[in-house]
Amino acid sequence: MVFLILYFFGIFKERVLLAALMGESAVGLYYFFEKKFSEKYHFFRLPFLLSETWGIFLLLGNTQEIFSVLFFLSFLWILFGGIFIFRENKRVGRLVKKLVECCKNW
Repeated sequence: MVFLILYFFGIFKERVLLAALMGESAVGLYYFFEKKFSEKYHFFRLPFLLSETWGIFLLLGNTQEIFSVLFFLSFLWILFGGIFIFRENKRVGRLVKKLVECCKNW
């Protein structure tokens, strides 16, 4: 946080180091939430991690194509949310189970 504040004031200029540290923080936050939420919500790992990554890009001032990325992330969250809502359906439930099992240990 200190480096991020110093970066905004123009004192700390190492964007690559700051990005690496923020990436580590994003992964730490990811694991924190993974432990706090029950396993049925682990289905949302991909959209959560991608949203965190995009948030870091925004904080570091990379606002190119902001609307296309926002559209993609919104679509991804809606898609995963729709699949999650209909997971009780046999066909959709199998898909959810396969996705969670596939990505469980990546």
